[in-house]
Amino acid sequence: MASISETNITSMSNYYDPKLDKSPQPIVPGKYKGYITKTTINKREIGGGKYLAKIYNFETELTDTGVKGRKLWSTGVFYFLAPENGDSFQANPGGNGRYLNLCKSVGMSCSEIEIEVDGEKRKVSQLPELTENDMLHKPLNVIVDYEKPWTNKEGETVKRLRVKSYTTWEDAKEYEGDIPF
Repeated sequence: MASISETNITSMSNYYDPKLDKSPQPIVPGKYKGYITKTTINKREIGGGKYLAKIYNFETELTDTGVKGRKLWSTGVFYFLAPENGDSFQANPGGNGRYLNLCKSVGMSCSEIEIEVDGEKRKVSQLPELTENDMLHKPLNVIVDYEKPWTNKEGETVKRLRVKSYTTWEDAKEYEGDIPF
């Protein structure tokens, strides 16, 4: 095979060398590693006021080769609140599974406690209330997939990639302001 030297490169036609390609690769559905870089926490009524929930969204900056530095937002993670005296909404503790998974994935402790519901004793996970500081810069394994399609103001169907689920990234390096890879 003929070799190309710097001296004769100008005399030949243009070419593409994938080893020199620095452009980011497209993100496709799959599993990635990343760090949470932004969070939003909003409270709103769900089901016409039947429930009240905090909705956690977070941005993850990916660290994998080829997509390093790319950022994706999560789908909302609902934390259904328990009513206190005088509240008109209902509890929905069965709807907090994704929130429990988020708590565990960012390293929060969720103790198992025993409660009684309608005369039946059950072991349940006690949930902490996550803050932005509990989540920021935490490492995660994330599963990325397309969100449910929706129609924008221009009438176009849109479906974006989102972080759909997550697990603990066990051997992650500490976040130091910039992605450490």
